[in-house]
Amino acid sequence: MSVWTKRLSALSINILLLAGIMVFMLLLMEGGARLFGVNKVYGFHQFIQPSRVLHNELIPNAVSRYISEQGEFDVDIRINSMGLRDQEYTLDKPEGVYRILVLGDSPVVGIEVPGEETFPNQMEQLLNQDNPGRFEVLNGGMQGYSPILYYLFLKEKGLDFNPDLVLINFSVTDVTDDYDHAKRARFDEEGMPVSVTKDVQLEDQVSYVPFKQFLRNNSVLYHFIRDRYHRFQYEMKTEEAKIIGDGQTTNAPANSEDSEIDLALATHLAHLAGKDLREDFFAIFNETFLPEEESAWQQTLVWLRGIHQLCLQNGIAISLIPVPQPNQVSTEEWKEGKQLWGFDADHMITSPHFQGRLQAFCEQERIPFINPLPRFREVSLQKQLFYPYDGHFNKEGHRVMAEHILDALTTRQIFPQN
Repeated sequence: MSVWTKRLSALSINILLLAGIMVFMLLLMEGGARLFGVNKVYGFHQFIQPSRVLHNELIPNAVSRYISEQGEFDVDIRINSMGLRDQEYTLDKPEGVYRILVLGDSPVVGIEVPGEETFPNQMEQLLNQDNPGRFEVLNGGMQGYSPILYYLFLKEKGLDFNPDLVLINFSVTDVTDDYDHAKRARFDEEGMPVSVTKDVQLEDQVSYVPFKQFLRNNSVLYHFIRDRYHRFQYEMKTEEAKIIGDGQTTNAPANSEDSEIDLALATHLAHLAGKDLREDFFAIFNETFLPEEESAWQQTLVWLRGIHQLCLQNGIAISLIPVPQPNQVSTEEWKEGKQLWGFDADHMITSPHFQGRLQAFCEQERIPFINPLPRFREVSLQKQLFYPYDGHFNKEGHRVMAEHILDALTTRQIFPQN
């Protein structure tokens, strides 16, 4: 055996030994993470699949579990045969049933609470207390959706449910997500979307996703490291935004009746001013926008008009509901999570600009507008409505949302009078 052969053999053994040690250390760290109570965050990937038209969609009949790393919730997730996070319904609407389709993203699908506690489900329970079986409220929510995808979902799937009423729940993330989704969209001759796909080619996913998918499905350590990495990334971006905003603090608005933002939020406002709505959804609380940001806002309104037109063409009633953000509701809501996003724990966004712009749009388009924010602020004085870290509705938040929407629908006589 030559010297080079011996060296190569020794090198191979050393490499295998090193690989073995690394695997052993990773397994040891994995065991330690489980032993010391690091919860695995079962992600959305376990019940979501790519779609050539809808970007992502819920997997029909999928069963999964979603656990908060901070111990805020531990929820079993079940998707029905129609690809909705809901109980089973027939595609054909039963005779005599009034069917409501609720569209929106994470606040609607509500994976932080059991399915029966989501506000669409609570709406159905409340409606059927005196009229068993009279109403069906379908949860059409999907994580990461925005108006461009609400439009496509309604066109491709929602109309098949033959709803009598469509409720659009508008989240603070919607303009930013629309801007991102539009980059991956195909449009028809009239400029309306026909599909939104992912960056990766769907047929190529099988080649590299399984290993990553295995880690996602089985490794506590993977989720722990991934979460810390994303936190670090966002904290770096937040610090950069603060540096940009520090120079604008002295230009914060004076404390006058004309100002829609409290003077106490001068630093907060400067922090927001360093953001771009196309990249950071919290910039939606700014009162002025760059021309490019304003263009993104206007494009989102185009998709909302498209939804309205689909409803008008099919004789479907419609209402638009801006979802309250926890740091709009109370200084006590979302105390832990908002600090991670660069907000002061004791500050609150008081600007009504986000809801006000949507209300003006609805008045122009003659769409009934329901604003739950005042109700949330009132109830939040007595009870917590959002998870302190995660920031989504808890059970009580979903309950308030359901009750307020039903009160508004009844008061506005959007429901049939019989």
